[in-house]
Amino acid sequence: MADQINDLWGPLDITNWSATPCIRDRVATKDDVDAGLAVFYINNPSQMKPLDVRLPACAIHMDYDTKKETPVVMIQAEKFQGQDLIGYRFLDGGNGIGLLSEFTILRGPDKRFR
Repeated sequence: MADQINDLWGPLDITNWSATPCIRDRVATKDDVDAGLAVFYINNPSQMKPLDVRLPACAIHMDYDTKKETPVVMIQAEKFQGQDLIGYRFLDGGNGIGLLSEFTILRGPDKRFR
């Protein structure tokens, strides 16, 4: 199982970022997370709504505590209890969840993605 998770959330090929698996126009399920299409899901999907964000999307995530900017690929965008949540993947592997306000969405990779 650990190998499957490592493969699922392994490094991204940034030259082919637009083919990054993602979830569009609906809320995520457990199966979506297990398949690597989404980072999170809520057991009560009636509390969730998809956000109108074109995915996948190259973005810069700003950690306001450390002031660190990190290039990522956003793969999920949902509203939950008034918060706009983003599921994303790190370029070198792994994933995270943040608020939409923490991201600058780009048209594609820029020099920070190298």
